[in-house]
Order: sequence, then structure tokens, then C-alpha cells
Amino acid sequence: MSRILYAEDNDDLRKAVARALSRLGHEVIALNNAARAWELLQEGERFDLIISDFEMPEMDGVTFLTKVRRNPDIATTPFAVLSGCGDETVARRVTEMGARYFSKRTVSVKDMVSEMLSL
Repeated sequence: MSRILYAEDNDDLRKAVARALSRLGHEVIALNNAARAWELLQEGERFDLIISDFEMPEMDGVTFLTKVRRNPDIATTPFAVLSGCGDETVARRVTEMGARYFSKRTVSVKDMVSEMLSL
């Protein structure tokens, strides 16, 4: 069982993805913003995978990813950024930072997690 941190401000989507991840046998901590997710990491919580929405109030997914990559204790944690906007510039930036970019419109939760945890 993997421990997954998931930050998503859309309540319905967060609940649906968290439910799907739980059904796949993962322990999921689902939060409504990346700022709170970052606080958990700062408090010493560790995860096998971090999934973050791209656009959120307080802290967006790229800012969250930047903070994670700059912290030597968690810099290598697999990180996926989900977005509904399909922005190629964001996808390229996320990829350059060692994370994966997935479109909410086309991604299967099961396939995304399988791919991310096999790294």
C-alpha cells in the first residue's frame, strides 16, 4: 500500500479521486489546497506520491512542486500535476522539474498512479 498526498480545491473531484485511490488500496490524504499539503510536509509527513491540481487558490501546483523539489528531504518524491486546462507551457515546465503532467480530461486514476509508483 502506498501513501498518497492529494491536493485539489474542487470538492467533488477531490472526493472522487480519493475514493478511487482508496479502492485501489492506497492510503490517501486529500486536502483542499496545496498550502495545507505543504504544511503537512513541513511537519515531517512523508508520502510515496504527491498529486496536485495545477490551479488552486493560495498556492498553485507549480509553486507547490517548486517547494517540494527545493527541499532535500522530499525532493525525489514522485509528483504529478493534474490540470484541466491542457496548457503545453505548464506541461513542459512541470516535466523539466522532474514531475509528470496529466490532463484531467484524459487521465485514468489507476493508470496515473501505476505509472507514477513504478518510477
